[in-house]
Amino acid sequence: MPASSGRIGVIYVACLAFAALFATQVKAEDPETTADLRCVIATSESQSLVADQVTKNGLQSTMLYYLGRLDGRDPSFDLRARYTEEAAKMTRQDIGLEDKRCGQELSARGQALSSQIGAVRPAPQ
Repeated sequence: MPASSGRIGVIYVACLAFAALFATQVKAEDPETTADLRCVIATSESQSLVADQVTKNGLQSTMLYYLGRLDGRDPSFDLRARYTEEAAKMTRQDIGLEDKRCGQELSARGQALSSQIGAVRPAPQ
């Protein structure tokens, strides 16, 4: 084997090792994580815009639900960095649309849980 092909082989192996190392360090964010993050952002931003305490409490509860989903999925999730990055992309209209979507998702989840609990709850005697 000529010396130049040996060098090329070493360079090739080094490039593969570098690519493998880089690939393990770059973690793509799944769409569900981004959607949950957008719910956190929307509900957080909307809390500052409403005066009604009942609405604020509802928004805060919704925000906490989605924060829990993020933390449960990845406890090392860099909320501060991703919040800043994603919030910069969102318009006031996006926030309104996300509030609606997130509220509908949470409501549907609540109804599903209620029906599951009702199915296993013993009948009152």
